[in-house]
Amino acid sequence: MKGKARVRVARLEGGRWREVRDEVAAEAPLEIRLRYRDEVASLGVVLRTPGQDAELAAGLLYTEGLLQDPKEVLAIAPCADGSLPPEAREGVIQVFLRHPLPPPPRRHLALTAACGACGREALPDPGRLGLSPPPPLAVDPDLLLALPERLGEAQRLFRATGGLHAAALFDREGRLVALREDVGRHNALDKLIGWAFLQGKLPLHDHILLVSGRAGYELLVKAVAAGIPVFCAVSAPTSLAVALAQAYGLTLVGFLRPGRMNVYAGRERVGPPRGLPNPCGLGLSLEEEGGVKVDLNADAGESYGAFAYGHDREIFPLVSSANLACGFHGGSPGRILEAVRLAKAHGVAVGAHPGFPDLVGFGRREMALSPEEVYADVLYQIGALSAFLKAEGLPLHHVKPHGALYLKACRDRETARAIALAVKAFDPGLPLVVLPGTVYEEEARKAGLRVVLEAFPERAYLRSGQLAPRSMPGSWITDPEEAARRALRMVLEGKVEALDGGEVAVRADTLCIHGDNPNAPEVARAVREALEQAGVEVRAF
Repeated sequence: MKGKARVRVARLEGGRWREVRDEVAAEAPLEIRLRYRDEVASLGVVLRTPGQDAELAAGLLYTEGLLQDPKEVLAIAPCADGSLPPEAREGVIQVFLRHPLPPPPRRHLALTAACGACGREALPDPGRLGLSPPPPLAVDPDLLLALPERLGEAQRLFRATGGLHAAALFDREGRLVALREDVGRHNALDKLIGWAFLQGKLPLHDHILLVSGRAGYELLVKAVAAGIPVFCAVSAPTSLAVALAQAYGLTLVGFLRPGRMNVYAGRERVGPPRGLPNPCGLGLSLEEEGGVKVDLNADAGESYGAFAYGHDREIFPLVSSANLACGFHGGSPGRILEAVRLAKAHGVAVGAHPGFPDLVGFGRREMALSPEEVYADVLYQIGALSAFLKAEGLPLHHVKPHGALYLKACRDRETARAIALAVKAFDPGLPLVVLPGTVYEEEARKAGLRVVLEAFPERAYLRSGQLAPRSMPGSWITDPEEAARRALRMVLEGKVEALDGGEVAVRADTLCIHGDNPNAPEVARAVREALEQAGVEVRAF
């Protein structure tokens, strides 16, 4: 349905974490334009739940005094520019009038200035405002569960009138710092941030925000602007709010009530209830029944002509998905077809593994390509593999870049954006495999793609969350049993030891085994056996 979206949520209830599927209200921008012959005027942009857009436009125009009679309207229709993709055309509604355009409305309707091509620039974007994600703040779930009661005790005007929204600021110990109330939920938060601004307290990096209503996109933008790392609401978030929280590293909590809450983003920063184990690590695919599931993938299909590379025949029976080379860093046409048929025989889901055009360096040398070149190269390689899959009657399951292209996307926003846009252009429903906590993940989410978070049990991590460089001693985990132990920690605890000391949070929808390692089959077998013995089901995402 247009009016809702499905998301994965970490739910705390009865002292136990479960990851479940939940539905949130869809939220999307709509630009309203008036047209009379060749004259066009944009009234601005509203955020709405998609559906009945013509009625929304008509009602808004009537209540703003721009229309008095239905006979003034010739037609109301979506944008019909065929050069734009369907999702862009759905972001504009056009009201065709029988008379010249009326004067501007009495008040500003737009969230931003006129947005250009069918609302594509409609939303207030923290990145365009020069804002950065706030630093992460770890919080105790028991502390969060106590906040609604503290908010209620402090809402004096609400207790007297029953008609006000509230925005409350707590410190990291759960102490109430400030509270503001207003008939408008945006006003309440603006008052709270205004107080912090005037007191010279911004940014609010060590604070927790709790609002008494729902969590919408605009409220999340305000939180990012104020540097607030944890956003809690007693009601539900919207789809855009969830996407923004994920992109900018906020912890987003909804339905915060005594004894229960849903964590829509930042689960890794919310610890287990005191005295209880944490049964659900980051990114696990836990269904409502409580069973843990994770994908096990391998980079494969990288042989070229007469030159064999990797261990596809030994690994494919052990993994649930494979990332096949597409000809640029490895994989000649015959070898690609061979790998596709092998995957089909073992029921392995097949994804594209595009890389830099570097056969000699096996795609592990960074190349100075422009974003347009990266876009074209990725699109070309996805198309090449798709031809073989079509011939064998298999679907393209996902996309995961290879080697230096993958790593460059993790730190270079332009490269990451080019990859995401190429995948979206080919098929906006294709999942894109990313390294969590990087600009690569952010750009994939901004493109509206389904993001699959990847972890590497046979690669060492740094405290920063990045993979240790291959040249660094200890960067490879060659012992199969050690790789299996790390895989279990990643899946069941959401963390792993860092090469430079301490631990690092890890989010894993899929675990990667590099098929070209000498003992890759042994590592894959040890990891799979350890997961299954622990009750984790290995299956494609």
